[in-house]
Amino acid sequence: MTSAQTSTHVASKPPEKRKAKKQQYNMGRSAGYTDGRSACVKKEPYSLKYSGGGAYQRGFTDGYNSGYHSC
Repeated sequence: MTSAQTSTHVASKPPEKRKAKKQQYNMGRSAGYTDGRSACVKKEPYSLKYSGGGAYQRGFTDGYNSGYHSC
């Protein structure tokens, strides 16, 4: 009796692409936090002033929300 082996291949992004996206996210988060914190300190109304997509946008949005609600 013979047995058949099956293997599953999980397609994932190469480490360098993941690292680049993480860097973009972190850059966006830092910029967003700075903008959000500035708006909060100046008592400006919540206004997310960035449009676009990708890792930078997600980071910017997360950072802005954190910065705006930090004071």
